[in-house]
Amino acid sequence: MGAATTACSSSEPDEPAPSVEIFSWWSSPGETEALQALLQVHHRKYPEVRVINAAEVLADKARARLADRMRHGLPPDTFQANIGQDLFQWVLFDRRDDKESKVSSINALADAQHWFGVLPKAIVDALSFNGQMYGVPLDIHRLNTLFYNRKLLSEAGLQPPTTLAELHATLATLKAAGYTHPISIGNRYDWTMVLFTLENLFPAVAGPDFYAQYWRGEHLAEHAKMRETIAELLSLWPYFNADALEVDWTEGVDRLFARDKAQQAAFTVMGDWAKGYLQAEGYEPGRDFGSTPFPGSEGTFVFTADCFPLPKGAPHKEAVTDLLVTFGSRAGQVAFNQLKGSLPARTDIDPKKDLDSLAQVTWRDFQHDKLVSALSGLLDADFSAALRTAVRETLVDQDPDPLLFALRNNL
Repeated sequence: MGAATTACSSSEPDEPAPSVEIFSWWSSPGETEALQALLQVHHRKYPEVRVINAAEVLADKARARLADRMRHGLPPDTFQANIGQDLFQWVLFDRRDDKESKVSSINALADAQHWFGVLPKAIVDALSFNGQMYGVPLDIHRLNTLFYNRKLLSEAGLQPPTTLAELHATLATLKAAGYTHPISIGNRYDWTMVLFTLENLFPAVAGPDFYAQYWRGEHLAEHAKMRETIAELLSLWPYFNADALEVDWTEGVDRLFARDKAQQAAFTVMGDWAKGYLQAEGYEPGRDFGSTPFPGSEGTFVFTADCFPLPKGAPHKEAVTDLLVTFGSRAGQVAFNQLKGSLPARTDIDPKKDLDSLAQVTWRDFQHDKLVSALSGLLDADFSAALRTAVRETLVDQDPDPLLFALRNNL
């Protein structure tokens, strides 16, 4: 469970201040520091109240525990969700309309805070149903990101690859130079290789338009572009760390700076929360490590955003509404995203002042690239779980069929 932090409320001075509960999966370095910075912004205005981060280490476990609480009528004051399908499962609770929604519209709050004028349309659309917005967006994450060790590449005389062919050639060169596993990932809980395969490789192979069409069911599950993606996955797999299926995502990112050359990686693929993690571990973006769109996916921005809704029956509605105002504020979002590795959801920031050098490039790309949703915004929980199992089986068996089977039976 996360630690309690003082922050927020409009309670009368002689009343006990409520302990406002947020439910999240933020528990790793970078995540906890970012949340603490956000709550400190809130604390300056509401110093008397504790905000408790009831955190689960794994997003899937957090979602399962949240579902159990919601079914039993015991919602937290607010909870973390990804925009799109992950949020809409609580809006379209009966799968038809929002009459039985478990969360309330926040349109009145958004109007009062003038959020509609400072939030990107893509974000508002992914939070809205029937003209009503159901969550406060806190950040924007890019998922198709290749991180690299700047010193290692420089000493090897190499540049970050921009195409899949360059990626293959660069990895082969590094392996020949003694870097046994030049690209790293931690797939202990299976979601990271789904991210690599379907949110990095697939848009690089197929392009943003096909990617969006495919997940809408407009192409055969076993289309040649998906088969090509899986072939790329299997051809790249030997370059990954040998324990990739055993270690967590943070350990995979750690390999960028491993001291043993046989363990050190030049690259890792992860959403840009890895930047926040590396910063928390003492590495400086732009100096110690760099980032670039995953090779072949330049011009495509695979995005998600964390949002926080207002559950019906929230125990401390007034206090948590105050907290949501801070989550949507410019000051709160800048403080949070500087440490999280992501972008503020608001557009009224000063990129040169509020963002580091890597985030400034990501900000520019978000304005100009073709935006496509991460799978958390497109697929239901059962489909996502099937993909996680199938990608692992495809890697272990070195056989495309498990992943193709999962796609064929769920699309």
